[in-house]
Amino acid sequence: MLEERWTEYLRLYREGATYSSFVKLAEINHCLGYAPQLLTQKWSATIQNVPITDDDVQSLRAGVAQKIQRLQRIVSAGTHFMFEETLLLVTMRVELELLSAFLVERGIVVTMDVAALDDALQAIATSPVNARAFRSAQDAAKQNWGIPLHTRWLESPTVQ
Repeated sequence: MLEERWTEYLRLYREGATYSSFVKLAEINHCLGYAPQLLTQKWSATIQNVPITDDDVQSLRAGVAQKIQRLQRIVSAGTHFMFEETLLLVTMRVELELLSAFLVERGIVVTMDVAALDDALQAIATSPVNARAFRSAQDAAKQNWGIPLHTRWLESPTVQ
């Protein structure tokens, strides 16, 4: 699975999809905390050798801002959310969390002002009208990723 993500990173990066490509690196990086030591050593070295240019950082900042704005638009659009909407919310928020952790490890500052967004997501997760869809979205996201992700946004029944 890590090899597939690496291949996807390379493809996305070549195509100029900087944000999406670095999300793939962040997924690999996250999994290393749960992988055997030999695998961890190999992939840690591989990831650490990925250069991150100033253009990459600029593109990542723009991508993060765009994703946060999109999430904010979605959560502010109503009070009753369908499964597909909550799946998108959960997926995008997990991606932001993974990317943030990866960039911090690399010493790169990308501001993610997500406190209000996180409050809105928490309200959706615990709302009687949305709780079931939110839990289903969490379960689907875990299955879709197919790798061990440990984040509060994929925990059930509520986000802590």
